[in-house]
Amino acid sequence: MKRSAFFKFAASSFILGATMAGCATTSSPGSRGIAALNVDQPGKLSKTVASAEAAVAASPNDAHLRAALGQVYLNEGRFASAETSFEGAISLGQTDARTVIGLAMSRIAGGRSDAAHDLLQQNMDVVPAADYGLAMALTGDTDEGLRILWAEARQPDATAKVRQNLAYTLALAGRWKESKLVASQDLSPADAGKRVTEWAVLARPGAHAQQVAQLIGVTPQADPGLPVALALNAAAEPATVQMVSAPELTPPAYSPEPAAENENFAEVTPAAEPARPALAMIQPVSIPAAMPAPKKMPYRAGGSGYAVQLGAFSSAGAVDQAWRKLSSRYQNIRSFTSIANRTQVKGRTFHRLALSGFESRADAERLCGQLRAKGSVCFVRSINGAAATQWVSRDLKQIASRGT
Repeated sequence: MKRSAFFKFAASSFILGATMAGCATTSSPGSRGIAALNVDQPGKLSKTVASAEAAVAASPNDAHLRAALGQVYLNEGRFASAETSFEGAISLGQTDARTVIGLAMSRIAGGRSDAAHDLLQQNMDVVPAADYGLAMALTGDTDEGLRILWAEARQPDATAKVRQNLAYTLALAGRWKESKLVASQDLSPADAGKRVTEWAVLARPGAHAQQVAQLIGVTPQADPGLPVALALNAAAEPATVQMVSAPELTPPAYSPEPAAENENFAEVTPAAEPARPALAMIQPVSIPAAMPAPKKMPYRAGGSGYAVQLGAFSSAGAVDQAWRKLSSRYQNIRSFTSIANRTQVKGRTFHRLALSGFESRADAERLCGQLRAKGSVCFVRSINGAAATQWVSRDLKQIASRGT
């Protein structure tokens, strides 16, 4: 069974998981500013926040640092700032399990359970089963949470963490007797009863922030939001301004004499201002040239052999529903061939949804970058030609069982 990516041991709860200590778990150019900090040490949190913010300010386009900053905010109970930080990290390509779960928890705490549910469903092949099941239950989908956790709890190597996550999910579903019975497998009957009573208080509607806070062992804080200077758009703006001011070739194009006669032109002509769509570097979807291109290459069965994976789901029906939602939100993806296949990972069956028909890996990366800039999660992977031709067309009429 895959190791937990996120949930930590909480003193007030028996739900288990890996600690989030040491935010900068992945080495990156700017990670030195926070690599040695332990966010679980009492009294160290404010220093950790300041150091993490300074690290992001120094390397604003470092996805690892933004994800680490999100974890620090989450551990401080600043859920809105954590959500913004995780979204920035994902838009820069950080789509590991810890970042996905961190963003889901932040959204749940902020009352955006639907957005958290979609995120988790699209990334169920990345998130460990025990974490995925509990997180889905926290979004309100206790049926999906129980489906996953019951299956995990029946495995020969099931751990106390899996059983307690199952017990908590049963409590969230209002199944108190079963919850106490499962919790008693690792606790005394008295302690199990006390634990279920605590969960009953948290199971009330609208207690999203309290549920997440207790789960990760923090106290929700008043959150002013991510500092403006650390916003992803703001971080990129200095580079944009420099690129815009660079074309100082305009004055020579208008000699001093016409400039005196036509002062209006002198003010209007610095085509630098209209060139502001350089902000498209932050939101690649805005790049006008990239949009028409796909329409000239739809439905190529082989193509470059690269696909953009949009998500992995628990059923074929979920794939169909996801395609309708995504193609409605991002209409430019209709220009490509949508493909789906069924695959097994560590005994779990997933139905993957992807786009094919790209002439090169760069084209696939470009579209994925556009989707990430709008808050979606995706990645580029290779596909073999035989599988591609047997997968579904963009109408998603059938799903092949071949995995790649």
